[in-house]
Amino acid sequence: MTRFRSILAVLGLGLTAATVPPATSLALGPGFFDQVIAPAGLTCSFNAYHDSAAQETQLNLFIPNGASQSSGGNYWSGGVITSWPGGDITAAAIASECGATNVVVTLSDGANGTYATDDFVGVEFRATSLADGNTRDYVIGASGAGSTVLVNNSTMVANTPPTADAGPDRTVASGAAVTLDGSGSDANDAGQSLGYAWSQSSGPAVTLSGAATATPGFTAPVLVAGAADAVLVFSLVVNDGSDPSPADTVAITVTAPGDSVAPVIAAPVPLRAEAGPDGTALVGFKATVTDNVDQAVTPVFTLDGAVITSPFAFPVGVSKVLIDATDAAGNSAVQQILVVTVTPAAAPPPPVITTAAINADRSLTIGGTAAADARVRVTFPDASFQEATATGGLFSVTSAANMTGGTVSVTAANAPGNSSAATTVELFPDYEAPTVALSGAPATLTDMSAFTVTITFSEPVVGFETGDVTVSGGTVTAFSGTGAVYRAGITPGAVAEVTIGVRAGVAEDLATNPNLAAAPLTVLPDTSRIAQEAITDALTARGRALIGAQPDLRGFLTGSAASGLEARASRGQGNFRIGAGGQDSTFWALAQGRWSDSVSTEMDYYHLALGAHLLRGKNLIVGAMLQFDSADAGLDAGSFEGRGWLAGPYLVARLPDQPLYLSASILHGRSDNTLTLAGQAPDDFSSTRTLLTAGVEGRFAWTETTTIIPSLDLSHLVDRQKRYVDSRGNTVGAQSIRLTEAAFGLGFEHLVRLDDNEMLLSGGISGIFSDQQAPGDTATSTRGRIDLGAEFRLGEASSLSLTTFYDGLGDTGYGARGAALDFEMRF
Repeated sequence: MTRFRSILAVLGLGLTAATVPPATSLALGPGFFDQVIAPAGLTCSFNAYHDSAAQETQLNLFIPNGASQSSGGNYWSGGVITSWPGGDITAAAIASECGATNVVVTLSDGANGTYATDDFVGVEFRATSLADGNTRDYVIGASGAGSTVLVNNSTMVANTPPTADAGPDRTVASGAAVTLDGSGSDANDAGQSLGYAWSQSSGPAVTLSGAATATPGFTAPVLVAGAADAVLVFSLVVNDGSDPSPADTVAITVTAPGDSVAPVIAAPVPLRAEAGPDGTALVGFKATVTDNVDQAVTPVFTLDGAVITSPFAFPVGVSKVLIDATDAAGNSAVQQILVVTVTPAAAPPPPVITTAAINADRSLTIGGTAAADARVRVTFPDASFQEATATGGLFSVTSAANMTGGTVSVTAANAPGNSSAATTVELFPDYEAPTVALSGAPATLTDMSAFTVTITFSEPVVGFETGDVTVSGGTVTAFSGTGAVYRAGITPGAVAEVTIGVRAGVAEDLATNPNLAAAPLTVLPDTSRIAQEAITDALTARGRALIGAQPDLRGFLTGSAASGLEARASRGQGNFRIGAGGQDSTFWALAQGRWSDSVSTEMDYYHLALGAHLLRGKNLIVGAMLQFDSADAGLDAGSFEGRGWLAGPYLVARLPDQPLYLSASILHGRSDNTLTLAGQAPDDFSSTRTLLTAGVEGRFAWTETTTIIPSLDLSHLVDRQKRYVDSRGNTVGAQSIRLTEAAFGLGFEHLVRLDDNEMLLSGGISGIFSDQQAPGDTATSTRGRIDLGAEFRLGEASSLSLTTFYDGLGDTGYGARGAALDFEMRF
C-alpha cells in the first residue's frame, strides 16, 4: 500500500505543521508497522502506519477515488499534528466502502495533544455486514504508550429485536379518512432503521394504502343509520434489518349515524271465527312490522285497554284490537286496528260409517264421511278411542289388536270444538280357536309302505308346517296343503303301531286364534301279513343263494371241479369258496360264503357241502352229499336268520367216447328260522326244503387251442314254511316258496401260450329263465347274460383270473354288471 507520504505527494497537498515536541518525551511507544487491515465481514481496507523514530502515526480508510479518510481528520507527522485532506473517517464512508449497514462511529481519534502524551490513533465503530448479516464492534488503529501495537479487533454484537407500536385504539365516524400511526415503534439498537408491515386482522375489509410505511391510511366503511358499530383491527410488525418484532394491534371503531325513521305496521286483514262450546273462539293473530334499521320490531296488541297475546279467546261479536310498535331508537309507528268477528256455535252433522271391518289381528277398522276437516273421534268397545281429521270429508282409523266386541261410537267436531251426535255400529271379533281332525289312514299296517293322512281344520289357518305333525313309530316324508286342508305322507319306521297327532297352538286362524290339539290317530300293524311278506322275501333270497351254491358235479368228470381257494367280489355281491378232494379221492368238501344286497334284501349266506362217491367208474359217479347253510338277511320289515341242512344222492355221467356230461341231484332237509320284525320280539318257525338239479354240458374242440362249451342247467326248489303264532298272538299261516331256474349257455375257452406261461381266455353268452311262485306273488322273467374272462396260471397249484359280466340283456326291469379278480390255490 502507498504510504501517506506518497499519497500526499500524489495529491500535491501542503501540510500544516505544529510545534515539534521534544524527542525525549515520546508517548506512542517505540516500534514500526505499515499494515493493510481487512476487518472481519467487511469489504474495505484500512492502513495503519506507525514509525516512532520519525514520530509519524496514522490510521487511514482507503477510498479508491483518492479521497481516503483519516481517523480524527489528521495524523502525526514528525511529531506535529497535521490535517488530512480527505477529512475524518465517517459512518457513510464505512457503509459505502465496507459493504455494511447500520454503521455507528463511536470514536474517531487522530493526533491529540502532544506526541508525548497521545496513546491511541484509530477508530471505533459498530456495523452490520451485508455479506453475512452479523453486527460487530470494531477497534482499529495504533495503541499503547510504552509499546505501541497494531489493533484490529472485531466483537460480534447480538441484535435486540425491535418493538412495534401500532398506536392507541380510536373511534371514527362512518366513511371517515383514517391514518394509522406506527411512529412510536423502536429499533432498540443505535444506528438501525425500521421497516413497517401493516395488515388487517378482523372487521369489514378495507383497502390500506402505504402499508409498508409508518403511517398508512384507509377510508372507514359507510354504515347505515342505526347499524351496529364496526370494529376493524390492524396488526403492525417492524423489522430492524435483522429481526422482526412481535405484532402490535390497534382497534378502530366505526360508528353509524343515528336512526330517526319510524317503523311501519302493515294493515291487518279482518278475522272471522265460530264460537266453541264455551261461547268464545280461540283466535290466533299477528301483525307485520318493518323498520329501516331494526331487523325485528315486536308489535303490541291491546283490547279494551289491556294487552293481549295470540291466541286469544274472543267473545261472540265484533272485537277491535289496537296494534302499536316502537323501534329501538324510540320511533313509534302509526297505530293499526284488527277487527275480529266471532259468530255463535253450530254443531256439525253426524258422521256416516261406510267401513266397519274386523281385521286378522282382531283390530277394528272404522271409516266413513264427515264434515270436511272435522275432527272425528271413534270410541271402541273397550272405551279406547282414535281421532282423525276428515281431510276432504273422509276418515279412517284402526283400533289396537285383540279388541273386544261391542258398540263402536263415532262423533265429529268442528274447529271450534262443537261435537255432532254419535253414529254407532256393532262389531264382534273372532276369539274361537280352530279344531283339527285326522283321517285317511289305513285300518292296519300290512307293510312299511308310506300312507297319507288328511289333516282338516275347522277353518283356514296359517303357520302350519311339516314339523307340526307328530308321529310316533314313523316319520313325515311328504307334506302339502293350504288353508283348512293339509296332507301328510307317513312312512312307518318299524312294524309297530304308528300314532299321528297335531299339537295345540302350532297354527292360527285368520283372527290369530291358536288351534286346539287333534285327537291322536293310531294305526296298528297287521303283523301276520307283514311277517308272511317278509318270510317270502327272506326264503326267496335264501333259495337263490342255495341254488347258486350247488357244487359243480360235472366237474368231477371234466376235471374242472377245483380244489383250493377262490374269492371274488363285484358291485353289490361277493363270495369265496374253499374246495378239497372229489376228482382223485372218494370224499370231497366245498365251503362257500357269499353276500349280496338288493332293493329290499341284504343277505350274508354261508354253505358247506360234504360228499362221498359211493360208486365210481370211468364214465359214471354215484354219490351222496350232506349240505349245511346259514343265512342272515336284513329286510325292509326287520331281519331274518335261518340255519338248516339238506341231504340226498347225486349222479354224474359221461356218454362213452363222447364229450357230453350229465349231472343230477335230489336233496331234502329242514331249516330252523327266526324272524324279527322292526319293533317286535323275535319269532321262531321252521320250514322244509326240497331241491332238484339236473344239467348237461358238452365240450367240443373247435381248434387245437379253442373249446366250445354248450350247457343246460335246471334247478327247482320248494321251501315249505310251517304255520306259527307270533309274539303278539297273531297266527302266521303256512306258505310255500317255489323257485325254478333254467339256464342255457354257449361258452368258449381259448388257450394262449406265452413264453414262460399260459393264459386261458374264456367267455360266453347264456339265456336264463326264472320262475318264482309265492302266495300272492308270481314272477317270471327271461334275460341274457354275457361273461368274459382271462386266467393266468401262476404255477402248478395256483392261478389268477379276471372276469367281467353283464346280466340283464332283454330285461328292462333288471340289469347288473360287475368284475372280479380271483385267486385260486389248489390243495
